[in-house]
Amino acid sequence: MTNESVNMSDLLTMNKAQMSTLASTFETQSAVVTELMRLINQGLDTTEWQGARSRQFRQMWIEQFQPNLVLLRDSLAQNSTFLNAELANAVRVMDQLAAS
Repeated sequence: MTNESVNMSDLLTMNKAQMSTLASTFETQSAVVTELMRLINQGLDTTEWQGARSRQFRQMWIEQFQPNLVLLRDSLAQNSTFLNAELANAVRVMDQLAAS
């Protein structure tokens, strides 16, 4: 260990099975959000729906709902990747420690 102090909040504590499950959940739900957006867009594109409520929903969909779902989808995908990388790194370090 170096002379640098270790900030305890920088240490990763984990349960490998739980991290793997969470990463898988994030990945799966990212795909679910993508499919939800596809289905709503398809419905809006193929449904004859006019009037004030239609205009209001479509505007909210374009300006608020869909962009927020994109943020959610992207965050889930990014964090799934991050969790899988952290898990792989932790396993690699544990293997190296066991071998030394």
